[in-house]
Amino acid sequence: MTSVIRPKKYLNDLNYLVQIMGRRRIVLKIVCIGDGAVGKTSIVKRYLSGDFRHDYVMTLGLDLFTKPEKIRFKGSEIEVVWQIWDLSGQQYWRDVISSFYKGANGAILVFDVTNDLSYENTIEWALEFYRHAGQQPIVLVGNKIDLRDKIYDSLKSNEGARRAYELSRLMGIKIPYIETSALENINIDVVFNTLKKLIFENAITKLLNETESEK
Repeated sequence: MTSVIRPKKYLNDLNYLVQIMGRRRIVLKIVCIGDGAVGKTSIVKRYLSGDFRHDYVMTLGLDLFTKPEKIRFKGSEIEVVWQIWDLSGQQYWRDVISSFYKGANGAILVFDVTNDLSYENTIEWALEFYRHAGQQPIVLVGNKIDLRDKIYDSLKSNEGARRAYELSRLMGIKIPYIETSALENINIDVVFNTLKKLIFENAITKLLNETESEK
């Protein structure tokens, strides 16, 4: 029986990662999912500043954002290219669903705290992501918190946290909950940094396990 390395002690050692990868550049894909008009595109555009590329994939009806990031540790450097996919042509959803999810390393699942239906639909979005992408990291995001003071029956923080707990049990993974305002730039970086950390650790874990199983 092949033993599996528990990778915790290697998670911060990019020298080791570069060695077992055999390359210094990896591409990781994030998909933004959730009902229309919850602020997915605003969140992505608020996050992306400076060095990024934006393409509209007409055949799929989606926006594709590409952002490179160099990561250094103990003299080693690798380039992580983040691909952020944001579906814009929702009327064509069923025609492009497999292409949208294919190869996704993680998801940002967004609902609008002023829209109960978008909150309820997070379960179906999460299940759909699981069916097409497998058990990959997800961050649940409650957006438009700047409107809470203006809309009296907005969803409260504890309701978002409860949904994250329910999704975590349903999906079999820990799903964090973060509240944001794309308009006021609240917690936007936190969302992406949290998901990137989960994706990177997940990728390293799989890579280490695959490498060990080949021995």
